Amino acid sequence: MNKRLSDSLWGFLFITPQMIGLILFALIPLVSAFALSLMKWDGFGSKEFIGFGNFIGQFQNPDFRLAMFNTAWYTLLVVPVGIFLAVLVAVALNKVRGKVIYRLFYYMPVVTSSIAVSIVWLWSAQFGVRHH
Repeated sequence: MNKRLSDSLWGFLFITPQMIGLILFALIPLVSAFALSLMKWDGFGSKEFIGFGNFIGQFQNPDFRLAMFNTAWYTLLVVPVGIFLAVLVAVALNKVRGKVIYRLFYYMPVVTSSIAVSIVWLWSAQFGVRHH
């Protein structure tokens, strides 16, 4: 077996678990949800295939159109402005004296929560219920 084929087989072997997870937990539910969206079904009883009737009904609903407009407005305006401001603050704070202390206080809640969980697990193993 030549080296390229061997490398390819090892590559496929290493990505197989991720691909199985992707298929089981992402693609199959996505296809199932789309198939259910083409049905008239209340969650009980039999399903009736109606095609794109559910989608047509939603696009004719004024509340849905308003929700889509609000979502587009939020996405196109608020998200870029928020990202711009976050980058601006990050760049400004990069030039501040004492940035190490600021970073310490900023990341401390993230680090301390995992440390607290670790300590609780250690204590529960040490002082937990003992079976006689």
